Amino acid sequence: MLKKILIATLLAFSLTSIFAQNDIQYKREVKKFIYFIRDSEFTEIDTLICRNYLCNKDLFSGMPLSGTGRNGLSEDEKSILLDHARNDTSRFYIPNRMIKRSILVPDITTSKKVWILSKPIFLRSYLLCAFSYLYDDEVKIFLYKKENGKWSKLFLIGGIANY
Repeated sequence: MLKKILIATLLAFSLTSIFAQNDIQYKREVKKFIYFIRDSEFTEIDTLICRNYLCNKDLFSGMPLSGTGRNGLSEDEKSILLDHARNDTSRFYIPNRMIKRSILVPDITTSKKVWILSKPIFLRSYLLCAFSYLYDDEVKIFLYKKENGKWSKLFLIGGIANY
């Protein structure tokens, strides 16, 4: 019985954080997360060329998600994550100064290779984050964890190469 209550509580917190992803806290967390991503994931890229908006369209669909256990996602959380990614295809525009050492392009209309970044999807009251990117026909989805106010990468939870 206690286990069922704990699972229900966890899902309630997850749903609350997912469905409130356009509020002020979400925007603040996105900004912090994007700063982290630029300083950790793309350190070897001098100038990051990416779209001028974040969007989940086509970045989470069609791939199985892995990673369970203490730091991974439960099957219910994976379902919630995929539902949110599939249903939230709105654009979150990035100010020019948000990503340092970058060139933001309006859309994929340039001949240069462009990074396409998803909107971060936060779970467990902003303690976990699923983030996806597409570059050169390869999609990767990573799970990140926030501890003591700092983000760290946990592991790859999905991806498709050269589809």
